Order: sequence, then C-alpha cells, then structure tokens
Amino acid sequence: MKKTRTLPLAGQTALVVGIANEYSIAYGCAKAFKELGAELAITYLNEKAKSFVEALARELEAKVFMPLDVQIPGQMEAVFASVRKTSTRLPLHRRRI
Repeated sequence: MKKTRTLPLAGQTALVVGIANEYSIAYGCAKAFKELGAELAITYLNEKAKSFVEALARELEAKVFMPLDVQIPGQMEAVFASVRKTSTRLPLHRRRI
C-alpha cells in the first residue's frame, strides 16, 4: 500500500516579508512553507531589493510578488487585497460554517 504524504499547509497562503537574498531566514521560511504545500505571497522593500528577490520569488512560484514598505501609505492594504484576490481559500474568519 502506497503511503501518501499530506501537506499541512495545502490551500493556505503564506505572506513572507523580509527576503533580502538566498541566505535570508525569510527565504528559508518561504521554502519551508512551499514544501509544506502553501501558496506564497512575497514582498520586497524597494526597487533596489526587487532585483535580488524577484528571481527567488519566481523560483518559489509566488502567486503574489509586490512591494511592501509599511511607511508608504496604502502599500500594506494593496498587498493584503492582492493576497485576498489570489488566495484559493478564504481565511478562517471569513469562511462560512
């Protein structure tokens, strides 16, 4: 009998901020989330950081890749709106029972 592996984060979306390069703890977390079945939303701080993070987001098949500087009004709201729009599953507080 073949044993199938269940992915505990399947159907969930993980928002990962703080990736600077492939040595970042945030990148390691993103890889682990992906391996556990999560879809990824990855942000970068600014245009300078984008060039370092974009290839990693592509490698991890991130559904969302966009800037997030919490000091810029509206960027956080835009990220959450994009995650909501692309997420395959509603968050617990929005699910109907």
